[in-house]
Amino acid sequence: MNFLQDIPNISVIINDSPILNIDTVTFYKEDEKTITMSCAEYIPQFKRGFTCDMKLEFSQTNNNQVKQSNIHDDIKNLVLVYINKDAQLGNIIDIKYIFYK
Repeated sequence: MNFLQDIPNISVIINDSPILNIDTVTFYKEDEKTITMSCAEYIPQFKRGFTCDMKLEFSQTNNNQVKQSNIHDDIKNLVLVYINKDAQLGNIIDIKYIFYK
């Protein structure tokens, strides 16, 4: 039995060309209509209305926690609709990006 583990590595793609990799994702959630991710990284390309594709790479482990091959998932035609920021005194701001599929 294999399991997906941890937060995926995310590549942002425009016109079939990767434009950036996001390395600071702290939260990732996907449902049938949206993708929500939080990261500490400010991404200047991300403005409301930004459109892109994403390539996700998940780590796969077996039931003994031994790493297996990675699983790739491509998500097409995303539109960035919300950018929420969460700040606390003395901490790095957490930025939440919400994309519609």
